Amino acid sequence: MARYNTFTFRVNKEEKQIIEALSNKLKRTRSDAVRWVIREAAQALTEEGFETAVSPQNPK
Repeated sequence: MARYNTFTFRVNKEEKQIIEALSNKLKRTRSDAVRWVIREAAQALTEEGFETAVSPQNPK
């Protein structure tokens, strides 16, 4: 899927190391690792009854 939007945020050294470790474990880029965490969190929220972009009424 092509991505055209950019979202930038600041992290401290520890957070960057965590993202690096996760991306290495997933064998993905840091960006992919962050996207994975976001989707996993959204799915967990949906399962708890919160409405998110991955909720059934809001297909991807």
